Amino acid sequence: MSRSNQRPVRRRALLTAEPYRQAQAHLPAEGPIIAPARHEDQEDLEAELLARLLDLSKNWPGGHPGFPLGIARCTPLPGSIDVRMESRRQAAHVLERVLPHQEIGGDGSPDTAGIPGLRVSGLRGDALILRALDREGCVTLSGLPGREWQRLTDRVDRAHRGKAAGSTPLWRLPARSHPAEQGSVMDSRRGRRSAWLGSWLLRRPGLLQSVTAPHLLEGYGRPGVWTLELCHLPTSPFRAEPLVRLLRHPEMGLPYELPVRHCSRVMNDGSQQRSKGTGEGWARGDDRSGQVIIDIGDPGETVLDLRFHRDPASFLRPAVRDAAVERINRADLRYGKLADHLAAEAP
Repeated sequence: MSRSNQRPVRRRALLTAEPYRQAQAHLPAEGPIIAPARHEDQEDLEAELLARLLDLSKNWPGGHPGFPLGIARCTPLPGSIDVRMESRRQAAHVLERVLPHQEIGGDGSPDTAGIPGLRVSGLRGDALILRALDREGCVTLSGLPGREWQRLTDRVDRAHRGKAAGSTPLWRLPARSHPAEQGSVMDSRRGRRSAWLGSWLLRRPGLLQSVTAPHLLEGYGRPGVWTLELCHLPTSPFRAEPLVRLLRHPEMGLPYELPVRHCSRVMNDGSQQRSKGTGEGWARGDDRSGQVIIDIGDPGETVLDLRFHRDPASFLRPAVRDAAVERINRADLRYGKLADHLAAEAP
């Protein structure tokens, strides 16, 4: 496909949430508009990062972020990914959650948290570099000046050491010298079957800023399947069908053609509708629904479980709620552009 026109750039920008010029600069010369991770190690690290972000989303300290998972945008490259954080507060919580450390529980027994083998490798400009020991994976976090990242890492170090006597920030060790860090980056909870999809989702934060625009994203990873809980404001449409269409799109969608295994819709009056098949044309009335559930995967095996809910967002701090509403309004404008791409004949 020729890259001389603007359509591939705009499609990439809609999926990654990158500015147009940045999307243009990182558009691959050939192949997919968003390059997949080059190594399994990179896939594993990105999937584990997504899993930790989803775990954190269940209880963000100090209140939920304005962007789902606290991610404003991503710049995915074959050998790395840059994740631009929404704010300093979100970045601090993410670092505290993903950097490996050993905690001492109330009963005196040790407990290991964070991504095993992850280390702070330094700064690249204003981006903090995170690498996995003995592996190819690399993630950079951006959105703050370099000096702020240094302050945050010092703060996280103090937080990890101060949890209890004997607590250890393993990420300060030069190698896997501690027995608690002998596990792999992608542990057995998720496994190789779901690592590729976790990486694919992390590289496309714009899915939740253009197709569907929840004010809050929660979820978790189980062996072989990712579950995403998309909480919408009462006035915000689910757009479940356009999301399914995008996931099946030949250029913007999943790298494998996975069928919609099951759809169910719970109406506000409590009645329920079920459907099997492609899902296309089925969820057009979802603006009237209280809940929509869509399972995607091969026969007998769901790999992606999407659950759309309604929530008044009354628990959000006013400033965050106002920012979320503004973001959702901008998403409505982007959705108009994306709908044109979905309607256009695939190149």
